[in-house]
Amino acid sequence: MKILLFEPNEPPVVREIKNSLKPMQKIVGGYIETVYIGDDVVLVCNEEGKLRNLPPNRIMQNDWICGTFFMASVKGAKFKSLDDRQLASLLKVYGR
Repeated sequence: MKILLFEPNEPPVVREIKNSLKPMQKIVGGYIETVYIGDDVVLVCNEEGKLRNLPPNRIMQNDWICGTFFMASVKGAKFKSLDDRQLASLLKVYGR
């Protein structure tokens, strides 16, 4: 699955990961939480990022996201790869 990975103090990068829970948890360093960014894009982060004092990463929807997170496409309740249009749009908005 193609995602856009956001690590603290780094520009976002496109990565390929397996579309299953364990790899997602490994990326964010714990239990995952999802935040809908648009109709078909979701932000996946550590649900305890602030409680665990993970480093601040980015402000999204007027709140800090702490620790490493990623964005993926979503259809219903299923994660899927970001397509080229989504990636270009996300990099234009969130890239540095």
